[in-house]
Amino acid sequence: MQFIGGWSFYTDAWAGLKRRAHNMDVLIALGTSIAYIYSVVDVFAPTWLPVGVSERDVYFEVSAVMIAFVLMGKTMEEIIKKRSSAAVRKLLDLQPATATVIRDGMEMTVPADAIDKSETMLVRPGEKIPTDGVVLDGSTSVDESLLTGESLPVAKQAGAELIGGTVNGAGLLRFQASTASVQRLADQVTGWFVPAVVVIAVGAAGRQGGNHQGPAAGRAAGGNGGRWPTSASPSAPVRMWPRRPATSS
Repeated sequence: MQFIGGWSFYTDAWAGLKRRAHNMDVLIALGTSIAYIYSVVDVFAPTWLPVGVSERDVYFEVSAVMIAFVLMGKTMEEIIKKRSSAAVRKLLDLQPATATVIRDGMEMTVPADAIDKSETMLVRPGEKIPTDGVVLDGSTSVDESLLTGESLPVAKQAGAELIGGTVNGAGLLRFQASTASVQRLADQVTGWFVPAVVVIAVGAAGRQGGNHQGPAAGRAAGGNGGRWPTSASPSAPVRMWPRRPATSS
């Protein structure tokens, strides 16, 4: 289950690391691998673990359940994508086939799927906006009814966000292509979430290891592992127990 069912997570995680992208596949592959390796060591070489015998446990089922749940979620996602493919095709039909971009100070027409991120583009009156972006200059009203259901045109000026597939009104716009705000937020959260989880896990493991070294250190220093001092020391406190009353015969 770990290496057959979870093989896709390893390949996707490796591809993300090569792009320096800390995606969720990295977190799943790392978490399940650590649980699996810890359990293997606990079974075959338990003396290597810095924990007491009573605190040792195996986590094979944790790794398997995590992989199974994520795979089930991906399967459900694919089913939903297939069922919604017709709606997706309708949305894709809203996107124009070409776009006017400004490269090296010159206007040129390129296929819509060849637009680079952060590229500057022009939209003339009546044209469809080829991709999401932010208005650099110009003002107009945009018909977003096919996507948002808003019947009235929405005014746009410098700094406003544009949605790909909507129709420009009577103004000329120059805008910069960008990803959607929700997608940008998701990318930022994912980029920081995975390293934060790894740092917290490493810190917790280090603290747990330090706690397990405490009793051993106490035994080495005090000889009795932190228990009451013996009466051999004159300054040692003496535990006083109530005496049993004498009984008369």
